[in-house]
Amino acid sequence: MTVQNVRQSDRAALSIEIEALGTESDGREFIAPGRTLLISRTGAAIVIDRQLAPGQILALRRRTNNGDHQEARVRVVAEIGPQPEGRAYGVAILDPGVNFWGIQFPDLDESEQAVARIVVQCMHCQIREVAYLSERELLEFETHQAVARYCPVCGFPALWTQAPQASEEKTAAKEDPSAGPTRQGAKARLKTILSACVRIPGEADEMAVCENVSRGGVCFRSRRKYEPGTQITVAFPFRAEGANIFVAARVVHCQEIRSAGLFRHGVAYVSQQSETRAN
Repeated sequence: MTVQNVRQSDRAALSIEIEALGTESDGREFIAPGRTLLISRTGAAIVIDRQLAPGQILALRRRTNNGDHQEARVRVVAEIGPQPEGRAYGVAILDPGVNFWGIQFPDLDESEQAVARIVVQCMHCQIREVAYLSERELLEFETHQAVARYCPVCGFPALWTQAPQASEEKTAAKEDPSAGPTRQGAKARLKTILSACVRIPGEADEMAVCENVSRGGVCFRSRRKYEPGTQITVAFPFRAEGANIFVAARVVHCQEIRSAGLFRHGVAYVSQQSETRAN
């Protein structure tokens, strides 16, 4: 059955080692190691080597930075597909008040003024949060690979860097983003040379070089051609070893750069409040 579900937070591409505790169909209990593919405030996409059924209740356990264990009960929403080390499932955390991942996710309505989304980590206390970067903060990050933000744990402004991809225990404005000169004004595009990652289901991810970014989208150059209207997800800024956030977007413009054998694309972010998913 398809139901309407409003996303409550961004999804972060982050690999965290977990243990899943549950019961087999014959009543036997099991403990299976696994990891996350994506996480959000209220759920995750996980991979474990077990056959699970939609509606099944599990306990997930992870080790925190200080060596303690954090545990939460989850419900299996659906099987996503096979992975080399097992099967991937979408799960929902049963208690929405539990911050199981130890990462602060801001409300999606706070993203309207953002030009970039990344998972950052305080260099002092190592706390992590999803950050919506303004134009000024993105320029700061591009220059220094760090951004100054207030840390609620430290109690003072601190430098934050992009969180690493490895597990913790191991370490929307509606502006046309198509290519063109940077405009002046409150919604001007910000020039950048940071990398992005473009993802389409069933195809290999593609690295792209960004030319400019705005609150409504991003312009990038890539070897692959994406026709106008193509639905994609794009992570900007992207770092292979970092925790990245993929945002739904739609290609609105494509221009061939024959001299370089590349294509320039303008894409518009899709409003995440209106996204739905099938359960």
